[in-house]
Amino acid sequence: MAYRFNFTGRKRVLEADAKINVVKDASPLKVVLEQAFSHRNLYDAKDIVMLEAIRRTKLRRCKLGTIGELQQKMIAEFPGFSDGEEVYYRLRIIDPVTHKLKGLAKRLINAEKGNKPADIEPLLPVAFSQPDDGLGNRFWMIDYDSTGPVLILSNKKFGSHEPVKSPEFKALVLPEVLREVLTYAFIHSALEGYPEWAEKWKSFVAVNLGVVGGPEEPKTFDESYIQDTLRWIDDAIRAFADYTNISAISIKNLTITEDGNE
Repeated sequence: MAYRFNFTGRKRVLEADAKINVVKDASPLKVVLEQAFSHRNLYDAKDIVMLEAIRRTKLRRCKLGTIGELQQKMIAEFPGFSDGEEVYYRLRIIDPVTHKLKGLAKRLINAEKGNKPADIEPLLPVAFSQPDDGLGNRFWMIDYDSTGPVLILSNKKFGSHEPVKSPEFKALVLPEVLREVLTYAFIHSALEGYPEWAEKWKSFVAVNLGVVGGPEEPKTFDESYIQDTLRWIDDAIRAFADYTNISAISIKNLTITEDGNE
């Protein structure tokens, strides 16, 4: 069965309640999920427990049973993965009737190696505007160089990095930043080939937002490729809204006036 995830009313599964142990020399990849599940009473006994293994843009799911069937240790097998190198693990709890996503642990800890591949780097550096960067009266813009996109903020309007950390900034600005970067990388640049940094953003969309697949470099740049890529970008933006919990954010004033007052 194909599951379509509805994020309404989701509860958070605590990552501290579970960890992953990779079975050595197993092929295909086999892991043992150890879980305490101290918040089991938040779910119905028939809710489905799904473990996911993710490496870059590749994702495999293993159904572990229901909440009522959970044991302290459960084994999951993931065909298509020869080993556990640079693999993330994510736990989902799903309503079997509505397929609503009721619980999520975004990244379970690999008991031996920790919860992050060593090569993960910040995707979006932030810099403040300079007189010659062409920002003008805009609040922000994206500048591109060989290493990737840089978010340029108005020095006059923002004044510090603090707004970037705020939930309001995430709600108002970051979805459009994501849309612009993905559009630039996978549509505007597609005729000449994807930029080297594009794969990192595609991995971010898959690993952190759960939107797998995505565009492949086109042999012919046609309307079908554009429409499929735009749909993938829209899916990424919707997933990002859930990832940052935008529905819970109350919008407040983010900027400063010219005299430095809010």
